[in-house]
Amino acid sequence: MDPLPLWVFDELMEAVPFAVCDGEVDQPITGFSIDTRSLKRGEVFVALKDQRDGHDFVTTAFKAGASAALVDAHYERKPGDGALIRCDMSEYREINPQLNRETGSDTLIALQWIGDSARQRLAPSARVVAVTGSAGKTGTKEMLRACLSRLGKVHASEKSFNNHWGVPL
Repeated sequence: MDPLPLWVFDELMEAVPFAVCDGEVDQPITGFSIDTRSLKRGEVFVALKDQRDGHDFVTTAFKAGASAALVDAHYERKPGDGALIRCDMSEYREINPQLNRETGSDTLIALQWIGDSARQRLAPSARVVAVTGSAGKTGTKEMLRACLSRLGKVHASEKSFNNHWGVPL
């Protein structure tokens, strides 16, 4: 059974007003991934820069079934690339000077905005619990999932996403 779509493409683009799509998204968006080794069909690949540049793996992401790739505006399309969501905050920062305090690559900021938009889409009755600290977060998350599931429907991340990249995922 295929996973249910997480996003409608137009809603995703509304969440990132400083992005434009280059190409057609031809499948439902089922999630997001920053790692081509664990990317699942239908997920949007987010090309982040760190020790390695995620832009070097965009074509690999499409071979693995990515529905689209979130890339910097200047990424050069390669054979085999599908829909590219090109992020460029430069003009957007000119229109909205308060955004100049946002730091990170444009793709990271886009991922954070998408995460914020996803949070805003939650039902008003939904409650969000965040676990912080230097040790024991994963165990605490699993304990909370087990305890709270007795009270009703619970969602918890499959993995620990403990940083500025993972929280929006």
